[in-house]
Amino acid sequence: MPTRFAPRGAASPSAAPPIDAALLAYLHTTIGSEIDYKDAPREIVGGFETTTFAFSLTGAPTELSGPLILRRHQREGDPELARVESRVQNGLAELGFPAPRVSTVCTDAGVLGGAFTIMERVRGRTMMEAMLGPGVFRISAVLGRLHAQLHGIDADLLRSRLLGAAARPAGFGLALDADEIARFVDEAQLDGLRDGMRWLTDHRPAPPLRLAACHGDFHPINIMMSGRDVTGVLDWSSMRIGDPAWDVGASVALLGYGPVNVPRVLYPSVTWLRLRLVGRYLRAYAEGRPLDRARVQYYEAMRLLLFLCEAGFHRRTVAGVIAPTSKPTPFHQPAALNAIARRFAAITAVATSLPERA
Repeated sequence: MPTRFAPRGAASPSAAPPIDAALLAYLHTTIGSEIDYKDAPREIVGGFETTTFAFSLTGAPTELSGPLILRRHQREGDPELARVESRVQNGLAELGFPAPRVSTVCTDAGVLGGAFTIMERVRGRTMMEAMLGPGVFRISAVLGRLHAQLHGIDADLLRSRLLGAAARPAGFGLALDADEIARFVDEAQLDGLRDGMRWLTDHRPAPPLRLAACHGDFHPINIMMSGRDVTGVLDWSSMRIGDPAWDVGASVALLGYGPVNVPRVLYPSVTWLRLRLVGRYLRAYAEGRPLDRARVQYYEAMRLLLFLCEAGFHRRTVAGVIAPTSKPTPFHQPAALNAIARRFAAITAVATSLPERA
């Protein structure tokens, strides 16, 4: 659930070359002419900024011999992101964290219509699917323990593996999230969010005592399970070495108030259940790592305001006030937006408002 929503030049998936022939031609050129498809690429569920394909090969070397995933970036400027994601995933896998290993990175957008990576396909189903049953509370505790495991990784060791002898990769490090939100608020003329933005600026916490490997989008859709076992954590495009409270706060906001497609009449009941899951997640996390609740709430408020900002940004584009964005927004249900605004006010004592819908 990425939150990059400023206008950007995006490569249209429909304008990309046919994936089957183009990918096979690339593999013939870079690896060997004996490679062929065992299972041709088929598109599977992906994000707003990537298109994802599952496939398998014959005649391939060991690292490409099992079920594979191709992840194609759709935006301009993503070649470096594809390279950084591959370093992140391989570095974490080497340190024992369940991130899928990347075998191939191509930054030439002309090959498939965008930079892409090829990685092992993680077995199982998403944690979200696994939660739709009697084990829902147990699995929310698994989520908390897994997040604590990620934050327990030696961040300095991971940083050294990611950087190597190269220059610091773009997008890798502590991001100024509050400053980014302020820019979006100004650009889209979201006057009803300015007081919230000022609260974030005035209450920015001191630098953390310890940095951690942070995912940035850690929620059940990005985690794969087989039975009771976690088999992989996906989508590292928002990863950074930063404050672990930033990562936990983002997850709390996503778990409690991220977009869900349910009838309005069911929204209060679903929200009640989600907040119980948040409690189980936080308790399980605290069993493995220290948890500063005040810092977590600050970063929860930051992500909530980003949700509202995304919704407001989208309304401004529909109204023709600003240029179209590179993706639609999942934040459009009035009940969801009202719940987000109420939670933000509960943390900050600041009221917010959005532009009227066109």
